[in-house]
Amino acid sequence: MTELLVAVFGSGTRIAHRQPLSRRAACVSRLFLGRPSGNPGSVIIKHVPAERFVPGAVPDAPEFREEQVVHRFLAGIGAESGLKPALLGFDPAGLLLLEDLGPIGNPVARSFAELVPRLARAMARLHGRTLDQETTYLELRRQAGLGPVATDGRYHGVMREAERAADGRAGLASMVSPWETPAVRRTLEREFDAVVALVENYPGRRALIHDDLGNARQTFEIGTETYLLDFEYSHYAPPFYELTKTLLGKFETNTETGEYLLASPKMPLALAEQHRVLMNRDYGLRLADEEWEETLAACLIYAALTLLGNLAATGHRRTLRGSVQDDINRILDRLTLVLRPFRPFAVIRSIVTRYRAAPAAPNARKLSSADAVST
Repeated sequence: MTELLVAVFGSGTRIAHRQPLSRRAACVSRLFLGRPSGNPGSVIIKHVPAERFVPGAVPDAPEFREEQVVHRFLAGIGAESGLKPALLGFDPAGLLLLEDLGPIGNPVARSFAELVPRLARAMARLHGRTLDQETTYLELRRQAGLGPVATDGRYHGVMREAERAADGRAGLASMVSPWETPAVRRTLEREFDAVVALVENYPGRRALIHDDLGNARQTFEIGTETYLLDFEYSHYAPPFYELTKTLLGKFETNTETGEYLLASPKMPLALAEQHRVLMNRDYGLRLADEEWEETLAACLIYAALTLLGNLAATGHRRTLRGSVQDDINRILDRLTLVLRPFRPFAVIRSIVTRYRAAPAAPNARKLSSADAVST
């Protein structure tokens, strides 16, 4: 750490005090500096835990390398201002040096009227500034020794999410009543194919997405603006896919009990509408109503399928409140609500709507207000 600080700030720079901020895989600390005049009083450093270091070897920490690439990419294209802390330095041994923007102003209980425009602006900054620059991002991935995004096999990587979406698709298709006509079944499969194609092989303008904005841990506030943290799962995709975890909710862990629950904050669709306006006005991403509706609906359906697949893929690791059946019903209930204004994928919407009316499992219980996870 000291070598990196000296390389960035000059000789005489030293660590006067370290304040640990996280014990997670990519450790985070605030370093207070003893330094020559003119250097910052403190910086933020993210690094691989010490136990992963092997003498003479570079530690293998996929999350760190993924995140470092994103910080380098955003810094290189001049996209950091008002979006995230500035990248001050890095080295291949597993260190990431970031600007210290002060105490993290989060979480704050806010109404949706306050929260929606903040989130929409933060998302639009990330997406608008990175439109059509995927080639530069992929080259940095190559330099860092990272493979194609589609082969990212981490637990929440793109490949695993695609597998869970396929599992969720199969599960939802199995709910179709045996007396449905062959024509309905064929239409259902065509709609599923279209959903997968629009998300996994989006033909429109793609942007870097954060892909983990389902709760407040990945954001913090400075004044009236929301900044973003933790880019280890970022990748290029339809920009509208960013909206799905926030609109649908996602599985979260109650850190005190270890229980898993579906966090559905009932974020209004106004988030998507305001994001669309900002992308149009500030970054020139103009889509006809039909294309916007089809793409956003496809993203929402695909994300819901990954949640359904996630239940099956991780059931052995979860302590669920209620039952799996209850979680399935709540996922489909939320999907029905957010798809209600849209016209595309009529057969999928019909099946989801009819299935959500099925009674919950006998032993399932309703979630109390104490179960909620705020965004």
